[in-house]
Amino acid sequence: MHVNANCVAAENRCFFDTTANLLTPDGPIGFPGDTWARQTITLRSSSRDTWQEASYSAPAGNPRETKGANHENVLSKMYRALNNVEISITYFGGGPIERFKADGDSVPTDWTYGRPDTKSNFYACSQIQVVYGGVNLTTPTACAQTTFS
Repeated sequence: MHVNANCVAAENRCFFDTTANLLTPDGPIGFPGDTWARQTITLRSSSRDTWQEASYSAPAGNPRETKGANHENVLSKMYRALNNVEISITYFGGGPIERFKADGDSVPTDWTYGRPDTKSNFYACSQIQVVYGGVNLTTPTACAQTTFS
């Protein structure tokens, strides 16, 4: 599981992307055709008073979503809480690494003042459970932490 995050002060927005793959002696590859997988992405701030106004694409490159979607048998749904967002992505079938990429953005917003929160850290974390051909594996949670530059 790979996670990247970057906050851009000029846009008051943070961007994230995730990638899941198998690692072989010849390098990273996608997943076999009989794959079923569930990925969870969590977006949050170091401040408990920060709301995440997020959108995402799963697989990456599809139109941005704010609720849920089904693109190419990749089902996704976003769950909002007071101070974080969880994106659940379910993959039916394998394919190349590109199929297992998700990306998006978020505007961290301070509840108290209703303004973008550019002072707190931004965290994007993800994990995935993958099942195929008698294999059932779960990755450790991978996180990216960043601030506004």
